[in-house]
Amino acid sequence: MRKNKIKKIIFIILSFQLIISCSGGKNDESVKTEKNQEAKNESFLNEANKIETSGNSQNQVNKKGNKEKFGNEEVGYIDFPEGWKEIDDTKTSITSKVIEKDYQSIRLDIIDNNKGKNLEQLRDSMAEEARNLYKTSIIEKKEATINSYPAKQILIKMPDDTVILMSLLNVNEKFYYIEIIGNEEEVKENFEFINNSWNN
Repeated sequence: MRKNKIKKIIFIILSFQLIISCSGGKNDESVKTEKNQEAKNESFLNEANKIETSGNSQNQVNKKGNKEKFGNEEVGYIDFPEGWKEIDDTKTSITSKVIEKDYQSIRLDIIDNNKGKNLEQLRDSMAEEARNLYKTSIIEKKEATINSYPAKQILIKMPDDTVILMSLLNVNEKFYYIEIIGNEEEVKENFEFINNSWNN
């Protein structure tokens, strides 16, 4: 049961990497890579089983001040939450940083906005793609702030009670992407944690 849940979460993450590539701009090499993505999905799902059974993942911890931080200068930082571990998801996005705990995950990434869209246009494009992919899900567009930075959000409620919260931020014309997956209460709690600790 748990393996099936993790496989579903990994598949959701892969799907939304395609949404990001549709809403932002990718270079020619990225587009070529995305055309081969469907053929690679099975190997990604096999990786989910390794994540489930491994237990050997090592936290990649950055020191910034006196606190342990997760992330890097490219995607931003959050405080490293206790009990979480980093997973290698560079096959999905070479810039992505992901941590997980049980059924929950947090992703920090950036969006290559070659098409010159503003934050609201990016969010609207991603929401439309989400509606096409997940016709039985509840999809809401929201506004928020993350550590005082304005954010555009998409909240997706899946039929199995999985919730995905996607946040987009524009900080000095650099577009950041923060994704939280879990149940409704976990997503709410993890968003508050990120809101209090995210910085670039």
